[in-house]
Amino acid sequence: MKILILCIFVIIVSCDKGSKTPEGLVKKFVEEATSTKLDMEFFEENTADPLLDSVKKLEPEEFQELLTISRSKLSKVKKPKIEISNKVCAGDKCTLTYIVKYDYETKTDGTFESEVKKVATVVKDKEFWKVSEVSNVKTYYNAQKPIDTGDPSTIPSDEESTDSDLSE
Repeated sequence: MKILILCIFVIIVSCDKGSKTPEGLVKKFVEEATSTKLDMEFFEENTADPLLDSVKKLEPEEFQELLTISRSKLSKVKKPKIEISNKVCAGDKCTLTYIVKYDYETKTDGTFESEVKKVATVVKDKEFWKVSEVSNVKTYYNAQKPIDTGDPSTIPSDEESTDSDLSE
């Protein structure tokens, strides 16, 4: 019985790398960001300056508008998958290139696949890693029919309100 409990404990601890590794942080960050549970606590726990500073500089109305727009778009995101393609570390700072793949549902255009290549800079803060910058490299959409680009609400555009906009 003791061995079984010890095995379960080891499995749980070893699987929950969370923000203790750069890769774990990026995966956790994307998963939580796409779950529509964004709030100031999320940014305080998972980000560092300059990204955190740019979020804190927002007026309460601006921050609320950012959350409203993000939640509206993220509610249409289905099956997000994160793939780390490159990692370069120097001391307590790492740069990770990763790809986020997801399905995006719209009322007019149906569901289409999106693939966004991003670069994140993460820094170690005590024993945990935090995201300090995120930038978009490339976005790819695959749809069964043409996407209505005249209606910005139907496109999960990273140019409108993203983490990288906050760090500028």
